[in-house]
Amino acid sequence: MMKTDDLKNYADLEQLYKFAVKSRDLYLWYRSTEFDFKKYAWVNEAFAKKIGLEQNENGLIESSKYLELVVKDAEGLRFIEHSSNIKDLIHSKEHLQSASYILKIKNATTKEVFYFEFIVGIFEYDSQGSVKSWGGNGIDITQSYLTQKATETMAYVDMLTGVNNRNHLEHFLNYNLWDSYSVIIFDINNLKQINDTYGHLHGDKLIVQLANLLKNSFSSNSTIVRLGGDEFLVLTNILKEEEILDKTNQINKELQLLNDSIKNYGVAYGHQTTINHELTYKETFQMADKKMYLHKNCKES
Repeated sequence: MMKTDDLKNYADLEQLYKFAVKSRDLYLWYRSTEFDFKKYAWVNEAFAKKIGLEQNENGLIESSKYLELVVKDAEGLRFIEHSSNIKDLIHSKEHLQSASYILKIKNATTKEVFYFEFIVGIFEYDSQGSVKSWGGNGIDITQSYLTQKATETMAYVDMLTGVNNRNHLEHFLNYNLWDSYSVIIFDINNLKQINDTYGHLHGDKLIVQLANLLKNSFSSNSTIVRLGGDEFLVLTNILKEEEILDKTNQINKELQLLNDSIKNYGVAYGHQTTINHELTYKETFQMADKKMYLHKNCKES
């Protein structure tokens, strides 16, 4: 391992930096007032190959082509905005702290997607204290990122239906719950009878069908959870009772049309809305659950 004293053997720290770049998979880019920073960015050869862009004789690529490869998710948009802010500070003396990003970038040629962990910030100020160059360095974390996401999926997603499970619900309640929301609970009627008559595979098919109808009926702003067995919960920011009833009735009709050969089959549901946390989540859930069972008992009788 290199010791601190060994640095004295390097006449130029730049040479040490170049050595570090060549000895590991480190990806670099920067923009500078020494060239047309609004149009070009310098990248090291390893990064150019990784993202599928050709460098000119000076190692430059067109910035617009590079930014087109950054996937415009929340993190990508934050990165692009930060880069623009730094660009606007050229010839100013305002100092910015560095920022880190997990960027999703496509290869321009193969369209393969990679995940990079980048640290971005000011590289250099001139003698007057104005920004001279800025950029970032990062590493490819694709494998570890995808492994982590797969683990999270197993922890938070119901494997049969692909909707969220109770673990996700607990996380959502702790960190993302709105001030005003509705709880809707769905339960398939007579599922045990269906399992006994047609088999458990058919029962699982009905559960998956209901999950798909819920996903198609409620927007991405809603959270759909399989509580267990044939029971589902929807947390939504839809607050109007008429709109909720339209959706629940339509879901019930569509599910029956998919399985019109089965008698005494359908979905029971109940809902409760709370405004500005006038009810706790537990109270809201219990009221929706009670309404669902009243609906279920009415249909079965």
